[in-house]
Amino acid sequence: MKKKVNTIFIIILILFILPFYVFFITSQNDSSILENRTLVKHEMFNLGKFWNSEYQSNLESALGDQMLLQEPIKKRLLITRQKMVAFLNKIIFSFSNNSKKYYVAIGNDMYVLNEDDYIISKPKFSNINKKSFAFFNNINLEDKYLYYIESDSSVNFVLNNSGKYYNYISSNLNVKASDKLSVPNYNTYKNYYYKTDHHWNRNAHYKAYLSIAKLLKYQPIIKDIGDKEYNVFFNGSKARSSARFDINEKFKVNVYNDYKKGTIYINGEEGSYGDKKKYDLGKYENEYLTNHYGLYYGGDYPEIVFDLKDDSKENLLIISNSYSNPINELIASSFNKTFILDLRSYDSIDLNKYIEDNKINKVLILGDIRLFGDSYFSRIKLK
Repeated sequence: MKKKVNTIFIIILILFILPFYVFFITSQNDSSILENRTLVKHEMFNLGKFWNSEYQSNLESALGDQMLLQEPIKKRLLITRQKMVAFLNKIIFSFSNNSKKYYVAIGNDMYVLNEDDYIISKPKFSNINKKSFAFFNNINLEDKYLYYIESDSSVNFVLNNSGKYYNYISSNLNVKASDKLSVPNYNTYKNYYYKTDHHWNRNAHYKAYLSIAKLLKYQPIIKDIGDKEYNVFFNGSKARSSARFDINEKFKVNVYNDYKKGTIYINGEEGSYGDKKKYDLGKYENEYLTNHYGLYYGGDYPEIVFDLKDDSKENLLIISNSYSNPINELIASSFNKTFILDLRSYDSIDLNKYIEDNKINKVLILGDIRLFGDSYFSRIKLK
């Protein structure tokens, strides 16, 4: 009798749990708009993965990412934290000298300067991983260049220490020549960057393109012929991190002359890069916190290749991060083949073999201080 009761109990338990499990498997979200990242999905049970604990690790991560109402809960927590920080800052700021510049905390490593509406970070010397110098110096190619992008992560707007990190990085890299996007003060920063995102804006893109052409000694063929504003607000990564959802900025882009884009390969497969045509047709996301920078200009991939099939031109390798996304096509228009690598996707890579296999003539190291940091070099193995 007891055995029969246990059996019935187990059957009822299974029938009770099974619908929730099926719903969990079939109703999983692909990504989080709030966090701008791909969410971990629960995988079907696999005995092999269970024995090596991979299944359990996946289940733990998936439960956190796929939790019912997890997006509005996280958003509410961020808003509550932001309001508490803002309240404390108002008290502190009331005793401050408003004629001076202050970093006012509004979240985790998020600030505004006094009470302005640009969300900024503070520079940290620890952002640099010295392994990056050994990695880039191991590239055995004479035509190797650095284009460094100054941002709020490398310039202190109270101290106005523009050039400090560029000088340190460039002095530790063996490159043929180097240049930088200079941000000497806060007003320049506001001209070059979005209010709520860590990326540079259209005002900096074309300036950098021309500077890189001069650095690499090629003739720029792209002309900036105007700008375009889309009827949508861009609230970027810093809005998500700080829960400052009250700062709005229309998404604007440059308009260029027609130019040859060639064939594009994403991770070895032919495809397209960015949704510019969709935006021009008005087919863009209107949801709050949509990453318009990534959708319009193109996302982050381990490898992108632009092939213009013009053997009279050189082949270029760009080692960069998401800062290169808006100008990848522009630079590629002056080369035969342009290869773009994002080191965040690699545990190990033999760049000298990659350069030899693809007959690369020039290498461009392009990025801000993050390109030399732990997100790239904490796990990458040196060859």
